[in-house]
Amino acid sequence: MLAYYDKAKTKRKAIVFSFDWLAFFVLPAWLGYRRQWALWATLTVSIAVITAGAALLDVHVPGGAFGGGLIAMALMARGLLLTSANSLYSKLKQRGLAADAIRAELANKAAPSVGLAIAGLLGALVVQGLVAALARLAR
Repeated sequence: MLAYYDKAKTKRKAIVFSFDWLAFFVLPAWLGYRRQWALWATLTVSIAVITAGAALLDVHVPGGAFGGGLIAMALMARGLLLTSANSLYSKLKQRGLAADAIRAELANKAAPSVGLAIAGLLGALVVQGLVAALARLAR
């Protein structure tokens, strides 16, 4: 997280936009890879609700709805890391921690993890599969 914060600070921009291919093709895996579990849960539950609602109401949701969202998320993925870092920084600052303690706390919050990327992808697939199966049974 610190690398994105430092980049934004030197460019004097609050949000850093840059396209991330992994986030575009497999967003749940990217969120796991970067340990962004709150965003992962929000995305997974949102898509689960849309999937269940569409199945129960017998409504077709066009693929473009998801594609457009994925493009937007892929453009904002690294900026979301910065937003998350800023939020955590503010909370730690309010607790009165020293700069070194804050830096240590933030150091590995978004450290890449291939294992967690796989867990994020598989977890999202399992949730979506279960929701779709239950929605079909309920009809």
